[in-house]
Amino acid sequence: MDREIIVMRKAAVEEKVAEIREAPTVELLNEDDDEPLDELQQVENELRALKPLYQEAKSLGDKETLAELTPTLQALMTRRKALKGGSSVQEPVTAEPTTEDDNDALYTQFVAIVDDLLGNHLPEAIVSEFMASENFDTYRLVVGSMKNDDVANLDEETREFFYRMVDDQLGNMSDEAIADFMGTPEFGVYEAIAEQYKAE
Repeated sequence: MDREIIVMRKAAVEEKVAEIREAPTVELLNEDDDEPLDELQQVENELRALKPLYQEAKSLGDKETLAELTPTLQALMTRRKALKGGSSVQEPVTAEPTTEDDNDALYTQFVAIVDDLLGNHLPEAIVSEFMASENFDTYRLVVGSMKNDDVANLDEETREFFYRMVDDQLGNMSDEAIADFMGTPEFGVYEAIAEQYKAE
């Protein structure tokens, strides 16, 4: 029964992605001062439509859909920031560690990124609940190893547990904070770690 539900959910996600993919894209028009506002609204609507699809695909481990949605979301975030008059946005680049030292450095970056995100973007009630949980001891251990430049001594089980724990917590961030994060270079680091520890 669970397998049937998963198959049905994946089919629903793929159908929605196909609908969005086939929808005409909006062209940027600069002739009218009011036009960027219309474009901004449409971009934000597209982001709101795609975000739950991304989260659903992620929960299902649907690699093909994630591979299709991620660049689309990143492009939309770039357009949104441009329309809001922000500075140019770097395209997130997925890091690919080639040695054990590289992987340790990548994981250190990952820990710093998620520690900053959770500290600045989680609701206070969620933070308090998390700090009172038994998982917070592992969180402190890993963050402490990052601050002490000692990530190399973390075993793989601890690293994976930390990733899954913070991945769940990041889902408690606001939609806007998540969307903003997906438009940053740091998201490439996050995706690289997620690729290592994603569920088979």
